[in-house]
Amino acid sequence: MTSPQQFLLPDVGEGLTEAEILAWSVRPGDVVEVNQIIVEVETAKAAVELPSPYAGVVSALHAEVGDLLPVGRPLITIDTDARGETVGGAPDAGAVRQPDAEQAALLVGYGPQGTGTGRRRRRPAPGQPQRAVSVEVSAPEPAAARPAAKPPVRKLAKDLGVDLTTVAPTGPGNTITREDVHEAARGATPQTAPAPDAHAREIAELRASEGVVDAILVGHSYGGMVITGAAALAPDRVGQVVYADAFAPVTGESAFTMLPWLEKAFSESPGPAEWEVAPLDPGLLGADDEGAAWLSSRLTPMPRFNHEEPLGPGSEDALASRAVSYVYCADQALFTDIAASAEKRGFRVVALRDVTHVVGLLTSPHILERELLNLV
Repeated sequence: MTSPQQFLLPDVGEGLTEAEILAWSVRPGDVVEVNQIIVEVETAKAAVELPSPYAGVVSALHAEVGDLLPVGRPLITIDTDARGETVGGAPDAGAVRQPDAEQAALLVGYGPQGTGTGRRRRRPAPGQPQRAVSVEVSAPEPAAARPAAKPPVRKLAKDLGVDLTTVAPTGPGNTITREDVHEAARGATPQTAPAPDAHAREIAELRASEGVVDAILVGHSYGGMVITGAAALAPDRVGQVVYADAFAPVTGESAFTMLPWLEKAFSESPGPAEWEVAPLDPGLLGADDEGAAWLSSRLTPMPRFNHEEPLGPGSEDALASRAVSYVYCADQALFTDIAASAEKRGFRVVALRDVTHVVGLLTSPHILERELLNLV
Protein backbone atom coordinates (compact mmCIF):
# COMPACT_ATOMS: atom_id res chain seq x y z
CA MET A 1 0.00 0.00 0.00
CA THR A 2 1.47 3.29 -1.03
CA SER A 3 1.60 6.39 1.15
CA PRO A 4 1.89 9.64 -0.81
CA GLN A 5 4.07 12.18 0.99
CA GLN A 6 3.76 15.79 -0.12
CA PHE A 7 6.86 17.95 0.31
CA LEU A 8 5.97 21.63 0.82
CA LEU A 9 8.36 24.42 -0.16
CA PRO A 10 10.21 25.20 3.08
CA ASP A 11 11.49 28.47 4.45
CA VAL A 12 15.13 28.05 3.52
CA GLY A 13 16.28 30.41 6.25
CA GLU A 14 16.32 33.61 4.20
CA GLY A 15 13.20 35.07 5.81
CA LEU A 16 11.53 35.41 2.41
CA THR A 17 8.10 34.17 1.36
CA GLU A 18 8.66 32.76 -2.12
CA ALA A 19 11.20 31.09 -4.36
CA GLU A 20 11.63 30.52 -8.08
CA ILE A 21 12.12 27.01 -9.45
CA LEU A 22 15.48 26.95 -11.24
CA ALA A 23 15.93 23.28 -12.13
CA TRP A 24 14.49 19.90 -11.28
CA SER A 25 16.88 17.00 -10.72
CA VAL A 26 14.08 14.40 -10.80
CA ARG A 27 10.97 13.65 -12.78
CA PRO A 28 7.80 11.58 -12.17
CA GLY A 29 8.69 7.88 -11.94
CA ASP A 30 12.20 8.45 -10.58
CA VAL A 31 13.27 6.59 -7.46
CA VAL A 32 14.71 8.95 -4.82
CA GLU A 33 16.43 8.48 -1.49
CA VAL A 34 16.40 10.62 1.64
CA ASN A 35 18.65 13.67 1.26
CA GLN A 36 18.98 13.22 -2.50
CA ILE A 37 18.96 16.61 -4.23
CA ILE A 38 15.66 16.97 -6.05
CA VAL A 39 15.38 20.65 -7.00
CA GLU A 40 17.26 23.95 -7.11
CA VAL A 41 15.33 27.05 -6.10
CA GLU A 42 16.25 30.70 -5.89
CA THR A 43 15.04 33.36 -3.48
CA ALA A 44 15.79 37.06 -3.79
CA LYS A 45 19.00 36.41 -1.84
CA ALA A 46 20.42 33.02 -2.82
CA ALA A 47 20.12 29.88 -4.93
CA VAL A 48 19.56 26.74 -2.82
CA GLU A 49 19.48 23.00 -3.57
CA LEU A 50 16.75 21.17 -1.66
CA PRO A 51 17.14 17.50 -0.61
CA SER A 52 14.29 15.02 -0.43
CA PRO A 53 12.93 14.32 3.07
CA TYR A 54 11.45 11.03 1.85
CA ALA A 55 12.56 7.85 0.12
CA GLY A 56 10.26 6.58 -2.58
CA VAL A 57 9.08 7.17 -6.13
CA VAL A 58 8.27 10.63 -7.49
CA SER A 59 4.60 10.71 -8.44
CA ALA A 60 4.14 14.43 -9.20
CA LEU A 61 5.98 17.73 -9.55
CA HIS A 62 3.77 20.65 -8.55
CA ALA A 63 5.72 23.48 -10.18
CA GLU A 64 7.56 24.03 -13.41
CA VAL A 65 10.92 25.66 -14.02
CA GLY A 66 10.44 29.42 -13.84
CA ASP A 67 7.42 29.28 -11.54
CA LEU A 68 7.43 31.51 -8.46
CA LEU A 69 6.19 29.37 -5.58
CA PRO A 70 5.10 30.70 -2.15
CA VAL A 71 6.58 29.06 0.94
CA GLY A 72 4.26 26.31 2.22
CA ARG A 73 2.86 25.37 -1.20
CA PRO A 74 3.26 21.79 -2.51
CA LEU A 75 6.53 21.23 -4.30
CA ILE A 76 6.65 17.49 -5.00
CA THR A 77 4.76 14.29 -4.10
CA ILE A 78 6.70 11.11 -3.35
CA ASP A 79 5.05 7.70 -2.94
CA THR A 80 6.39 5.54 -0.12
CA ASP A 81 4.88 2.31 1.21
CA ALA A 82 3.48 1.92 4.71
CA ARG A 83 6.68 0.25 5.93
CA GLY A 84 8.88 3.10 4.75
CA GLU A 85 10.19 1.02 1.82
CA THR A 86 10.74 2.37 -1.67
CA VAL A 87 7.71 1.71 -3.84
CA GLY A 88 8.56 -0.29 -6.95
CA GLY A 89 11.94 -1.39 -5.61
CA ALA A 90 15.06 0.25 -6.90
CA PRO A 91 17.32 -2.25 -8.73
CA ASP A 92 20.04 -3.65 -6.45
CA ALA A 93 18.89 -1.41 -3.62
CA GLY A 94 19.26 -3.72 -0.64
CA ALA A 95 18.09 -1.12 1.85
CA VAL A 96 16.23 2.12 1.96
CA ARG A 97 18.47 4.71 3.62
CA GLN A 98 16.78 6.78 6.34
CA PRO A 99 18.36 10.03 7.57
CA ASP A 100 20.63 9.76 10.56
CA ALA A 101 20.66 12.49 13.23
CA GLU A 102 23.07 14.71 11.32
CA GLN A 103 21.15 14.35 8.08
CA ALA A 104 17.82 14.95 9.79
CA ALA A 105 19.09 18.27 11.08
CA LEU A 106 19.25 19.42 7.47
CA LEU A 107 15.57 18.71 7.06
CA VAL A 108 14.11 20.30 10.17
CA GLY A 109 10.68 21.75 9.51
CA TYR A 110 9.72 19.90 6.38
CA GLY A 111 10.14 16.15 6.67
CA PRO A 112 10.17 13.17 9.04
CA GLN A 113 13.29 12.66 11.10
CA GLY A 114 14.91 9.28 10.88
CA THR A 115 16.07 7.12 13.75
CA GLY A 116 19.38 6.27 12.16
CA THR A 117 18.43 2.59 11.74
CA GLY A 118 17.83 1.49 8.17
CA ARG A 119 15.42 -1.27 7.29
CA ARG A 120 16.16 -3.77 4.58
CA ARG A 121 13.73 -4.44 1.81
CA ARG A 122 11.87 -7.74 2.08
CA ARG A 123 13.11 -10.56 -0.10
CA PRO A 124 10.62 -12.93 -1.75
CA ALA A 125 10.02 -16.29 -0.02
CA PRO A 126 11.79 -19.31 -1.57
CA GLY A 127 10.01 -20.44 -4.67
CA GLN A 128 8.10 -17.18 -5.01
CA PRO A 129 8.81 -15.54 -8.37
CA GLN A 130 10.75 -12.33 -8.32
CA ARG A 131 8.78 -9.24 -9.39
CA ALA A 132 10.21 -7.70 -12.52
CA VAL A 133 10.87 -4.01 -12.37
CA SER A 134 11.01 -1.99 -15.56
CA VAL A 135 12.64 1.42 -15.33
CA GLU A 136 12.44 3.63 -18.39
CA VAL A 137 15.20 6.21 -18.59
CA SER A 138 15.25 8.98 -21.16
CA ALA A 139 18.05 11.43 -21.71
CA PRO A 140 17.16 14.91 -20.50
CA GLU A 141 16.80 17.59 -23.10
CA PRO A 142 19.69 20.04 -23.12
CA ALA A 143 18.77 23.13 -21.11
CA ALA A 144 19.11 26.55 -22.62
CA ALA A 145 22.04 28.57 -21.35
CA ARG A 146 20.96 30.57 -18.31
CA PRO A 147 22.22 34.15 -18.08
CA ALA A 148 24.65 34.65 -15.21
CA ALA A 149 23.25 37.07 -12.62
CA LYS A 150 23.02 37.25 -8.84
CA PRO A 151 19.64 36.58 -7.19
CA PRO A 152 18.88 40.25 -6.39
CA VAL A 153 19.61 41.15 -10.01
CA ARG A 154 17.22 38.46 -11.21
CA LYS A 155 14.55 39.77 -8.84
CA LEU A 156 15.10 43.31 -10.15
CA ALA A 157 14.74 42.11 -13.74
CA LYS A 158 11.52 40.28 -12.86
CA ASP A 159 10.08 43.39 -11.17
CA LEU A 160 10.94 45.56 -14.18
CA GLY A 161 9.78 43.07 -16.80
CA VAL A 162 13.26 42.69 -18.30
CA ASP A 163 14.13 39.42 -20.05
CA LEU A 164 17.67 38.60 -18.91
CA THR A 165 18.36 36.63 -22.09
CA THR A 166 18.19 39.93 -24.00
CA VAL A 167 20.57 41.82 -21.68
CA ALA A 168 24.22 42.31 -22.63
CA PRO A 169 26.37 41.50 -19.56
CA THR A 170 29.12 43.89 -18.52
CA GLY A 171 30.05 42.46 -15.11
CA PRO A 172 33.00 40.22 -14.18
CA GLY A 173 32.86 36.84 -15.88
CA ASN A 174 30.11 38.04 -18.23
CA THR A 175 27.61 38.44 -15.40
CA ILE A 176 24.62 40.76 -15.62
CA THR A 177 24.72 43.68 -13.20
CA ARG A 178 22.01 45.94 -11.80
CA GLU A 179 23.18 48.69 -14.13
CA ASP A 180 22.76 46.33 -17.11
CA VAL A 181 19.15 45.66 -16.09
CA HIS A 182 18.46 49.36 -15.54
CA GLU A 183 19.88 50.14 -18.98
CA ALA A 184 17.70 47.47 -20.57
CA ALA A 185 14.63 48.79 -18.73
CA ARG A 186 15.30 52.33 -19.94
CA GLY A 187 15.03 51.09 -23.50
CA ALA A 188 11.88 49.10 -22.79
CA THR A 189 8.31 50.14 -23.43
CA PRO A 190 6.28 51.74 -20.64
CA GLN A 191 4.22 48.55 -20.37
CA THR A 192 7.29 46.57 -19.26
CA ALA A 193 9.15 49.32 -17.41
CA PRO A 194 6.73 51.74 -15.76
CA ALA A 195 9.26 53.27 -13.37
CA PRO A 196 9.92 56.97 -13.98
CA ASP A 197 13.66 56.68 -13.40
CA ALA A 198 16.49 54.55 -12.11
CA HIS A 199 16.03 55.81 -8.55
CA ALA A 200 12.52 54.36 -8.37
CA ARG A 201 13.82 51.04 -9.69
CA GLU A 202 16.51 50.93 -7.03
CA ILE A 203 13.93 51.42 -4.29
CA ALA A 204 11.75 48.69 -5.77
CA GLU A 205 14.76 46.39 -5.95
CA LEU A 206 15.72 47.09 -2.35
CA ARG A 207 12.23 46.38 -1.04
CA ALA A 208 12.05 43.14 -3.00
CA SER A 209 15.53 41.85 -2.09
CA GLU A 210 15.01 42.62 1.61
CA GLY A 211 11.48 41.26 1.70
CA VAL A 212 10.06 44.60 2.85
CA VAL A 213 6.26 44.85 3.04
CA ASP A 214 3.95 47.63 4.27
CA ALA A 215 6.70 50.19 3.70
CA ILE A 216 6.06 53.88 4.40
CA LEU A 217 7.58 55.76 1.46
CA VAL A 218 8.56 59.35 2.27
CA GLY A 219 9.77 61.68 -0.47
CA HIS A 220 10.96 65.29 -0.16
CA SER A 221 11.06 67.61 -3.18
CA TYR A 222 12.25 65.61 -6.21
CA GLY A 223 11.90 62.50 -4.01
CA GLY A 224 8.17 62.71 -4.64
CA MET A 225 8.81 61.64 -8.23
CA VAL A 226 10.83 58.68 -6.96
CA ILE A 227 8.37 57.34 -4.40
CA THR A 228 5.47 57.67 -6.84
CA GLY A 229 7.30 55.54 -9.38
CA ALA A 230 8.41 53.07 -6.71
CA ALA A 231 4.82 52.67 -5.52
CA ALA A 232 3.71 51.90 -9.08
CA LEU A 233 6.41 49.23 -9.48
CA ALA A 234 5.55 47.21 -6.38
CA PRO A 235 2.27 48.39 -4.83
CA ASP A 236 1.88 45.22 -2.77
CA ARG A 237 4.93 46.22 -0.71
CA VAL A 238 3.66 49.72 0.13
CA GLY A 239 1.65 50.59 3.24
CA GLN A 240 1.63 54.41 3.13
CA VAL A 241 3.03 57.20 0.98
CA VAL A 242 4.04 60.59 2.37
CA TYR A 243 4.97 63.60 0.23
CA ALA A 244 7.04 66.16 2.17
CA ASP A 245 6.79 69.42 0.21
CA ALA A 246 7.34 67.33 -2.88
CA PHE A 247 6.28 66.64 -6.44
CA ALA A 248 3.15 64.44 -6.53
CA PRO A 249 2.79 63.56 -10.21
CA VAL A 250 0.21 61.62 -12.16
CA THR A 251 0.91 59.61 -15.29
CA GLY A 252 2.70 61.67 -17.93
CA GLU A 253 3.72 64.52 -15.62
CA SER A 254 7.31 65.53 -14.92
CA ALA A 255 8.84 67.96 -12.45
CA PHE A 256 9.11 70.51 -15.26
CA THR A 257 5.42 70.26 -16.19
CA MET A 258 4.37 70.68 -12.55
CA LEU A 259 6.70 73.64 -11.93
CA PRO A 260 7.27 75.26 -15.36
CA TRP A 261 9.60 77.94 -13.98
CA LEU A 262 11.98 75.20 -12.87
CA GLU A 263 12.98 74.28 -16.43
CA LYS A 264 13.98 77.86 -17.18
CA ALA A 265 15.93 78.10 -13.93
CA PHE A 266 17.85 74.93 -14.75
CA SER A 267 18.56 76.03 -18.32
CA GLU A 268 20.28 79.09 -16.86
CA SER A 269 22.38 76.91 -14.53
CA PRO A 270 24.39 74.44 -16.65
CA GLY A 271 26.34 71.81 -14.74
CA PRO A 272 29.93 70.59 -15.17
CA ALA A 273 28.76 67.88 -17.59
CA GLU A 274 26.44 68.34 -20.56
CA TRP A 275 23.74 66.19 -18.95
CA GLU A 276 23.93 67.89 -15.55
CA VAL A 277 22.42 71.04 -14.07
CA ALA A 278 23.99 73.15 -11.35
CA PRO A 279 22.27 73.48 -7.97
CA LEU A 280 19.54 76.09 -7.80
CA ASP A 281 20.04 79.38 -6.03
CA PRO A 282 19.22 78.59 -2.36
CA GLY A 283 17.17 81.77 -2.28
CA LEU A 284 14.67 80.20 -4.69
CA LEU A 285 14.21 77.42 -2.13
CA GLY A 286 13.37 79.80 0.68
CA ALA A 287 16.79 80.07 2.29
CA ASP A 288 17.93 83.22 4.11
CA ASP A 289 21.60 84.27 4.09
CA GLU A 290 22.53 81.90 6.89
CA GLY A 291 20.61 79.04 5.34
CA ALA A 292 22.10 79.74 1.90
CA ALA A 293 25.60 79.48 3.33
CA TRP A 294 24.70 76.17 4.98
CA LEU A 295 23.15 74.81 1.77
CA SER A 296 25.88 75.93 -0.62
CA SER A 297 28.40 73.50 0.86
CA ARG A 298 25.97 70.59 0.53
CA LEU A 299 24.17 71.02 -2.80
CA THR A 300 25.63 69.14 -5.79
CA PRO A 301 24.85 69.04 -9.54
CA MET A 302 22.14 66.61 -10.64
CA PRO A 303 21.05 65.00 -13.92
CA ARG A 304 18.66 67.17 -15.92
CA PHE A 305 16.80 64.01 -16.93
CA ASN A 306 15.58 63.56 -13.34
CA HIS A 307 13.24 66.51 -13.78
CA GLU A 308 12.25 66.18 -17.42
CA GLU A 309 11.38 62.46 -17.44
CA PRO A 310 7.59 61.95 -17.19
CA LEU A 311 6.05 59.49 -14.76
CA GLY A 312 5.02 56.17 -16.25
CA PRO A 313 1.62 54.50 -15.73
CA GLY A 314 0.41 52.61 -12.69
CA SER A 315 0.73 55.07 -9.81
CA GLU A 316 -2.91 56.16 -9.69
CA ASP A 317 -4.13 52.61 -9.10
CA ALA A 318 -1.31 51.95 -6.64
CA LEU A 319 -2.15 55.00 -4.51
CA ALA A 320 -5.93 54.69 -4.71
CA SER A 321 -6.09 51.93 -2.10
CA ARG A 322 -3.41 53.28 0.25
CA ALA A 323 -3.09 56.02 2.82
CA VAL A 324 -1.42 59.01 1.16
CA SER A 325 -0.43 62.23 2.94
CA TYR A 326 0.87 65.51 1.60
CA VAL A 327 2.86 67.66 4.06
CA TYR A 328 3.83 71.09 2.76
CA CYS A 329 5.36 74.38 3.87
CA ALA A 330 2.36 76.72 3.92
CA ASP A 331 4.41 79.91 4.37
CA GLN A 332 6.16 79.38 1.04
CA ALA A 333 4.50 79.26 -2.36
CA LEU A 334 6.83 76.67 -3.86
CA PHE A 335 4.50 73.65 -3.62
CA THR A 336 1.17 75.19 -2.57
CA ASP A 337 -0.43 74.49 -5.96
CA ILE A 338 0.64 70.87 -5.80
CA ALA A 339 -0.72 70.66 -2.24
CA ALA A 340 -4.09 71.95 -3.49
CA SER A 341 -4.09 69.34 -6.24
CA ALA A 342 -3.23 66.64 -3.68
CA GLU A 343 -6.24 67.66 -1.58
CA LYS A 344 -8.51 67.31 -4.61
CA ARG A 345 -7.12 63.80 -5.13
CA GLY A 346 -8.20 62.87 -1.62
CA PHE A 347 -4.78 62.92 0.04
CA ARG A 348 -4.53 63.87 3.70
CA VAL A 349 -2.98 67.37 3.57
CA VAL A 350 -0.98 68.85 6.45
CA ALA A 351 0.23 72.48 6.43
CA LEU A 352 3.47 73.25 8.28
CA ARG A 353 4.11 76.77 9.54
CA ASP A 354 7.38 78.60 10.17
CA VAL A 355 9.45 76.22 8.03
CA THR A 356 10.71 76.45 4.45
CA HIS A 357 11.18 73.90 1.71
CA VAL A 358 14.81 73.05 2.36
CA VAL A 359 16.31 74.79 5.36
CA GLY A 360 13.35 74.42 7.69
CA LEU A 361 12.63 70.78 6.96
CA LEU A 362 16.31 69.84 7.18
CA THR A 363 17.48 71.95 10.08
CA SER A 364 14.30 71.46 12.11
CA PRO A 365 13.57 67.80 11.40
CA HIS A 366 11.54 67.43 14.61
CA ILE A 367 8.66 69.29 12.93
CA LEU A 368 8.41 66.78 10.10
CA GLU A 369 9.20 63.95 12.51
CA ARG A 370 6.15 64.87 14.61
CA GLU A 371 3.87 64.65 11.59
CA LEU A 372 5.35 61.33 10.48
CA LEU A 373 4.86 59.83 13.92
CA ASN A 374 1.25 60.97 13.84
CA LEU A 375 0.75 58.80 10.76
CA VAL A 376 1.83 55.61 12.48
